[in-house]
Amino acid sequence: MGPFVYADVLDYKNLRELVVNNGINWLVHYSAMLSAVGETNVQLSRAINITGLHNVLDLALENSMRLFVPSTIGAFGPSSPRDPAPDLCIQRPRTIYGVSKVHAELMGEYLHHKYGLDFRCLRYPGVISAYTHPGGGTTDYAVQIFHDALSTGHHECYLHPQTRLPMMHISDCHRATVEFMQAPECQLYLRTYNIAAISFTPEEVVEEIRKHLPHLRVTYKPDPIRQNIGLHNVLDLALENSMRLFVPSTIGAFGPSSPRDPAPDLCIQRPRTIYGVSKVHAELMGEYLHHKYGLDFRCLRYPGVISAYTHPGGGTTDYAVQIFHDALSTGHHECYLHPQTRLPMMHISDCHRATVEFMQAPECQLYLRTYNIAAISFTPEEVVEEIRKHLPHLRVTYKPDPIRQNIADSWPMRFDDSNARRDWGWEPAFGLPELVTDMLSDLRKRRASADLGVS
Repeated sequence: MGPFVYADVLDYKNLRELVVNNGINWLVHYSAMLSAVGETNVQLSRAINITGLHNVLDLALENSMRLFVPSTIGAFGPSSPRDPAPDLCIQRPRTIYGVSKVHAELMGEYLHHKYGLDFRCLRYPGVISAYTHPGGGTTDYAVQIFHDALSTGHHECYLHPQTRLPMMHISDCHRATVEFMQAPECQLYLRTYNIAAISFTPEEVVEEIRKHLPHLRVTYKPDPIRQNIGLHNVLDLALENSMRLFVPSTIGAFGPSSPRDPAPDLCIQRPRTIYGVSKVHAELMGEYLHHKYGLDFRCLRYPGVISAYTHPGGGTTDYAVQIFHDALSTGHHECYLHPQTRLPMMHISDCHRATVEFMQAPECQLYLRTYNIAAISFTPEEVVEEIRKHLPHLRVTYKPDPIRQNIADSWPMRFDDSNARRDWGWEPAFGLPELVTDMLSDLRKRRASADLGVS
């Protein structure tokens, strides 16, 4: 064993001193509370698994380090493909451990794409080692059974005998990690990879052990928590006070690998903005607390929202608000997106109504906790054409901004909101002609009031 020191992943100052004083250029971050243990202390899990992660991400970025953060089989959930699970797929985990690992994947990938952080992540299966005691993971029966076989000759298994899970010997795990960290960056198409070795059930490993220890006795007593395993201030308040909680999500929760036309409620989500990453984390935390504690969490993914009563706030869809202000003030609009960039949009009145109807919907009607809602989908040139029916002299030039254009190109062109329509009766009222007419009317009224000094 080489030189080592004990460190607290929550102590950023001390971690920074260790990195700087020792000239560290590779950082391997294993600190985490595992799945089953994490369920017994969610607050501590959030601190270690999420706050600790952010400390490490900041250190790696500040010191230009190569960062490895392991992910896990627990980053998948009931809606993920099971046989096999690909690298990119739906991820809606049902444990705080899994939620924190999806957040780690997304934050690391975001910082790679945004700042060039050399972030690397492997999703480990269950890892089996003779040199560490079981640490509270759901796959740990496959370690404990060896200890029990040699000590008492009896093992009580907390999973059903036919529960098949992917596993890996510790030597393969170490070798995969080292080879991955040594791989030239130019060879990496992804930043988060699955790795696999073997897949077995409890009864299959029992059968193999009995070839060596034929008197091994195994009983099965499935633990519901482990068997089913397969913002934060607001969440805490809602949970503590049994509140119905609404948290909006966004078109920005999708990314380049998401389906674009249309994007369904459940699909791959690898957003490329910190806003999108934070919204996916909100969705997953809310759904986790609903399934764990019964929190009445509700979330709608809004498209671009168009209103005459708020000024553009810096969003990628805000050209569709600014263009109305420019049409009435100067008669000229410079658009930061290509004229054919199609994005989903919604009038503010539809947005308000959808939110109220969703919050009033009986809980028994909700098949999901996070829904897409849709109204219209248009391009800059289509909204220009519609505005020119009212203001024919409107002049528009296009000067695409690379940052906003790249974001827009990673987002869906249309939302699939069929589940919202089916489950709680969502139906938009505003199409493009109605939206344009209403926006121009409201803005003219506001301008007239301003001219008269009326607030």
